[in-house]
Amino acid sequence: GKSLVDKIYYEDFIPLVYLKLRLWGNKDRELSAIKYVLIDEAQDYSLLHYEIFKLLFPQRYFTVLGDINQSIHPYQGIKEYKGIKDIFESKESIMIELEKSYRSTPQIMGFAAELLPYEQKISIINRPGILPEVIMTVEENKYKLIRKTISDLEDKGAESIALVGKTAASCQKLYSELALPDLRLLSGDDDKYTGGKVILPSYLVKGLEFDAVILIIDQDNSYNDDERYLFYTLCTRALNYLKIFNCGHISPLISQIDKSKYVCKYFI
Repeated sequence: GKSLVDKIYYEDFIPLVYLKLRLWGNKDRELSAIKYVLIDEAQDYSLLHYEIFKLLFPQRYFTVLGDINQSIHPYQGIKEYKGIKDIFESKESIMIELEKSYRSTPQIMGFAAELLPYEQKISIINRPGILPEVIMTVEENKYKLIRKTISDLEDKGAESIALVGKTAASCQKLYSELALPDLRLLSGDDDKYTGGKVILPSYLVKGLEFDAVILIIDQDNSYNDDERYLFYTLCTRALNYLKIFNCGHISPLISQIDKSKYVCKYFI
Protein backbone atom coordinates (compact mmCIF):
# COMPACT_ATOMS: atom_id res chain seq x y z
CA GLY A 1 0.00 0.00 0.00
CA LYS A 2 0.95 3.66 -0.22
CA SER A 3 3.26 4.88 2.51
CA LEU A 4 1.76 7.22 5.07
CA VAL A 5 4.98 9.24 4.91
CA ASP A 6 5.68 10.97 1.59
CA LYS A 7 8.88 12.61 2.75
CA ILE A 8 11.19 12.74 5.75
CA TYR A 9 12.48 16.07 6.97
CA TYR A 10 16.23 16.44 7.37
CA GLU A 11 15.92 16.95 11.15
CA ASP A 12 14.20 13.53 11.43
CA PHE A 13 16.36 11.74 8.88
CA ILE A 14 19.56 11.65 10.96
CA PRO A 15 18.00 9.94 14.03
CA LEU A 16 16.30 7.42 11.73
CA VAL A 17 19.60 6.57 10.02
CA TYR A 18 21.23 6.10 13.43
CA LEU A 19 18.39 3.87 14.60
CA LYS A 20 18.61 1.76 11.43
CA LEU A 21 22.37 1.25 11.84
CA ARG A 22 22.01 0.26 15.49
CA LEU A 23 19.19 -2.17 14.78
CA TRP A 24 20.42 -3.82 11.56
CA GLY A 25 24.08 -2.79 11.37
CA ASN A 26 26.04 -1.49 8.41
CA LYS A 27 25.62 -3.90 5.49
CA ASP A 28 27.65 -1.84 3.02
CA ARG A 29 30.94 -3.71 2.70
CA GLU A 30 32.60 -0.98 0.65
CA LEU A 31 31.99 1.60 3.37
CA SER A 32 33.12 -0.82 6.08
CA ALA A 33 36.40 -1.41 4.24
CA ILE A 34 37.37 2.28 4.07
CA LYS A 35 40.47 2.90 6.18
CA TYR A 36 40.74 6.68 6.22
CA VAL A 37 38.02 9.34 6.48
CA LEU A 38 38.46 13.11 6.17
CA ILE A 39 35.64 15.30 7.52
CA ASP A 40 35.66 19.01 6.75
CA GLU A 41 33.41 21.75 8.18
CA ALA A 42 33.17 19.67 11.34
CA GLN A 43 31.24 22.34 13.24
CA ASP A 44 28.18 21.92 11.01
CA TYR A 45 27.54 18.30 12.00
CA SER A 46 25.76 17.24 15.18
CA LEU A 47 27.19 14.68 17.59
CA LEU A 48 24.64 12.20 16.25
CA HIS A 49 26.24 12.58 12.82
CA TYR A 50 29.56 11.49 14.35
CA GLU A 51 27.91 8.46 15.95
CA ILE A 52 26.73 7.53 12.44
CA PHE A 53 30.20 8.08 10.95
CA LYS A 54 31.59 5.75 13.58
CA LEU A 55 29.09 3.03 12.66
CA LEU A 56 29.57 3.48 8.91
CA PHE A 57 33.38 3.34 9.00
CA PRO A 58 34.36 0.85 11.74
CA GLN A 59 37.89 0.17 10.40
CA ARG A 60 38.84 3.81 9.94
CA TYR A 61 41.18 6.57 10.93
CA PHE A 62 39.59 10.03 11.04
CA THR A 63 40.87 13.55 10.44
CA VAL A 64 38.25 16.09 11.48
CA LEU A 65 38.68 19.75 10.48
CA GLY A 66 36.53 22.70 11.46
CA ASP A 67 36.10 26.16 12.93
CA ILE A 68 33.48 26.60 15.65
CA ASN A 69 33.29 30.31 14.80
CA GLN A 70 31.99 29.46 11.33
CA SER A 71 28.85 27.61 12.42
CA ILE A 72 26.39 28.87 9.81
CA HIS A 73 23.39 26.89 11.12
CA PRO A 74 22.37 28.39 14.49
CA TYR A 75 20.31 25.37 15.61
CA GLN A 76 22.57 22.60 14.36
CA GLY A 77 26.17 21.59 14.85
CA ILE A 78 28.54 21.47 17.78
CA LYS A 79 29.82 24.09 20.22
CA GLU A 80 33.05 22.28 21.16
CA TYR A 81 35.20 19.45 19.85
CA LYS A 82 35.46 17.40 23.06
CA GLY A 83 32.22 15.55 22.29
CA ILE A 84 33.65 14.28 18.99
CA LYS A 85 36.75 12.94 20.69
CA ASP A 86 34.61 11.21 23.33
CA ILE A 87 32.55 9.45 20.62
CA PHE A 88 35.58 7.94 18.91
CA GLU A 89 37.10 6.89 22.28
CA SER A 90 40.60 6.53 20.89
CA LYS A 91 43.62 6.92 23.15
CA GLU A 92 45.56 7.94 20.06
CA SER A 93 43.27 10.89 19.32
CA ILE A 94 44.87 14.32 19.46
CA MET A 95 43.45 17.79 18.96
CA ILE A 96 45.55 20.51 17.36
CA GLU A 97 44.45 24.16 17.39
CA LEU A 98 45.59 26.27 14.43
CA GLU A 99 45.67 29.86 15.64
CA LYS A 100 47.16 31.81 12.73
CA SER A 101 44.90 33.44 10.13
CA TYR A 102 46.22 34.26 6.67
CA ARG A 103 43.02 35.33 4.89
CA SER A 104 41.61 38.70 5.96
CA THR A 105 43.40 41.91 6.90
CA PRO A 106 43.82 42.69 10.63
CA GLN A 107 41.14 45.38 10.29
CA ILE A 108 38.53 42.95 8.95
CA MET A 109 39.41 40.27 11.52
CA GLY A 110 39.32 42.87 14.30
CA PHE A 111 35.79 43.83 13.25
CA ALA A 112 34.63 40.22 12.90
CA ALA A 113 36.14 39.20 16.25
CA GLU A 114 33.78 41.64 17.98
CA LEU A 115 30.91 39.38 16.91
CA LEU A 116 32.21 36.44 18.93
CA PRO A 117 30.95 35.97 22.49
CA TYR A 118 34.49 35.29 23.75
CA GLU A 119 38.01 36.53 23.09
CA GLN A 120 39.55 34.65 20.19
CA LYS A 121 43.09 33.25 20.31
CA ILE A 122 43.79 33.75 16.61
CA SER A 123 46.91 35.66 15.59
CA ILE A 124 46.58 37.56 12.33
CA ILE A 125 49.25 38.09 9.69
CA ASN A 126 49.89 41.84 9.71
CA ARG A 127 49.46 43.32 6.26
CA PRO A 128 48.13 46.70 5.01
CA GLY A 129 44.39 47.15 5.18
CA ILE A 130 41.54 49.58 5.79
CA LEU A 131 38.69 49.53 8.29
CA PRO A 132 35.41 47.95 7.22
CA GLU A 133 32.67 50.39 6.28
CA VAL A 134 29.07 50.38 7.49
CA ILE A 135 27.00 52.39 5.02
CA MET A 136 23.70 53.63 6.43
CA THR A 137 21.17 54.44 3.74
CA VAL A 138 17.54 54.17 2.70
CA GLU A 139 15.98 51.82 0.17
CA GLU A 140 15.64 54.40 -2.63
CA ASN A 141 19.38 55.24 -2.52
CA LYS A 142 20.67 51.72 -1.97
CA TYR A 143 21.17 50.50 -5.54
CA LYS A 144 22.85 53.69 -6.76
CA LEU A 145 25.30 53.54 -3.84
CA ILE A 146 26.02 49.84 -4.41
CA ARG A 147 26.84 50.49 -8.07
CA LYS A 148 29.23 53.26 -7.05
CA THR A 149 30.83 51.07 -4.39
CA ILE A 150 31.43 48.30 -6.94
CA SER A 151 33.01 50.80 -9.35
CA ASP A 152 35.26 52.21 -6.60
CA LEU A 153 36.40 48.72 -5.58
CA GLU A 154 37.26 47.85 -9.16
CA ASP A 155 39.27 51.08 -9.43
CA LYS A 156 41.23 49.91 -6.37
CA GLY A 157 42.06 46.62 -8.11
CA ALA A 158 39.48 44.27 -6.58
CA GLU A 159 39.10 41.41 -9.07
CA SER A 160 36.62 39.27 -7.13
CA ILE A 161 33.63 41.04 -5.58
CA ALA A 162 30.73 39.32 -3.79
CA LEU A 163 27.40 40.95 -2.99
CA VAL A 164 25.83 38.84 -0.27
CA GLY A 165 22.12 38.87 0.48
CA LYS A 166 20.58 36.82 3.23
CA THR A 167 18.16 34.81 1.09
CA ALA A 168 17.83 33.68 -2.52
CA ALA A 169 14.78 35.95 -2.95
CA SER A 170 16.65 39.05 -1.73
CA CYS A 171 19.54 38.20 -4.09
CA GLN A 172 17.19 37.86 -7.05
CA LYS A 173 15.72 41.29 -6.31
CA LEU A 174 19.20 42.82 -5.93
CA TYR A 175 20.29 41.28 -9.23
CA SER A 176 17.24 42.65 -11.06
CA GLU A 177 17.55 46.14 -9.59
CA LEU A 178 21.29 46.53 -10.22
CA ALA A 179 21.04 45.24 -13.80
CA LEU A 180 24.81 45.18 -14.33
CA PRO A 181 25.83 43.27 -17.50
CA ASP A 182 28.90 41.53 -16.00
CA LEU A 183 27.27 40.58 -12.69
CA ARG A 184 26.44 36.90 -12.08
CA LEU A 185 23.73 35.55 -9.80
CA LEU A 186 24.87 32.34 -8.11
CA SER A 187 22.42 29.72 -6.88
CA GLY A 188 22.63 26.27 -5.34
CA ASP A 189 22.78 24.81 -8.85
CA ASP A 190 26.14 26.43 -9.61
CA ASP A 191 29.04 24.09 -8.92
CA LYS A 192 31.92 26.56 -9.06
CA TYR A 193 32.91 30.22 -8.81
CA THR A 194 35.32 31.43 -11.46
CA GLY A 195 35.90 35.02 -10.33
CA GLY A 196 34.47 38.42 -11.19
CA LYS A 197 31.39 40.06 -9.66
CA VAL A 198 28.70 37.82 -8.17
CA ILE A 199 25.57 37.97 -6.07
CA LEU A 200 24.92 35.02 -3.79
CA PRO A 201 22.87 34.17 -0.70
CA SER A 202 24.49 33.87 2.71
CA TYR A 203 24.24 30.08 2.86
CA LEU A 204 26.43 29.64 -0.25
CA VAL A 205 29.33 31.85 0.86
CA LYS A 206 31.04 29.30 3.10
CA GLY A 207 34.42 28.10 1.86
CA LEU A 208 34.79 31.00 -0.60
CA GLU A 209 36.91 34.13 -0.40
CA PHE A 210 36.83 37.41 -2.30
CA ASP A 211 38.90 40.57 -2.64
CA ALA A 212 35.81 42.47 -1.51
CA VAL A 213 32.55 41.51 0.19
CA ILE A 214 29.47 43.74 0.19
CA LEU A 215 26.86 42.59 2.73
CA ILE A 216 23.29 43.79 2.23
CA ILE A 217 21.14 44.18 5.34
CA ASP A 218 17.60 45.58 5.43
CA GLN A 219 14.56 45.38 7.67
CA ASP A 220 13.35 42.11 6.15
CA ASN A 221 16.78 40.49 5.87
CA SER A 222 18.73 41.30 9.01
CA TYR A 223 20.80 39.01 11.26
CA ASN A 224 19.77 38.31 14.84
CA ASP A 225 21.83 37.22 17.83
CA ASP A 226 21.39 33.53 17.01
CA GLU A 227 23.05 34.18 13.65
CA ARG A 228 26.21 35.90 14.86
CA TYR A 229 28.42 33.00 13.75
CA LEU A 230 26.87 33.16 10.29
CA PHE A 231 27.50 36.91 10.17
CA TYR A 232 31.07 36.36 11.37
CA THR A 233 31.58 33.84 8.56
CA LEU A 234 30.27 36.28 5.95
CA CYS A 235 32.58 39.06 7.15
CA THR A 236 35.65 36.83 7.09
CA ARG A 237 35.11 35.91 3.42
CA ALA A 238 36.61 39.32 2.60
CA LEU A 239 40.35 39.44 1.92
CA ASN A 240 40.84 43.21 1.66
CA TYR A 241 37.56 45.16 1.65
CA LEU A 242 34.38 44.73 3.69
CA LYS A 243 31.37 46.98 3.01
CA ILE A 244 28.09 46.55 4.88
CA PHE A 245 24.97 48.27 3.54
CA ASN A 246 22.47 48.76 6.34
CA CYS A 247 19.07 50.03 5.21
CA GLY A 248 16.87 51.31 8.03
CA HIS A 249 17.77 50.98 11.71
CA ILE A 250 21.27 49.72 12.42
CA SER A 251 21.51 45.94 12.73
CA PRO A 252 21.54 44.72 16.36
CA LEU A 253 24.77 42.78 15.78
CA ILE A 254 26.58 45.81 14.35
CA SER A 255 25.41 47.96 17.26
CA GLN A 256 27.36 45.63 19.60
CA ILE A 257 30.66 46.25 17.79
CA ASP A 258 33.20 48.77 19.08
CA LYS A 259 32.83 51.88 16.88
CA SER A 260 36.62 52.14 16.54
CA LYS A 261 36.57 48.91 14.52
CA TYR A 262 34.74 50.38 11.52
CA VAL A 263 33.88 53.58 9.65
CA CYS A 264 30.20 54.52 9.54
CA LYS A 265 28.94 56.56 6.58
CA TYR A 266 25.44 58.06 6.25
CA PHE A 267 23.61 58.52 2.94
CA ILE A 268 20.03 59.29 3.91
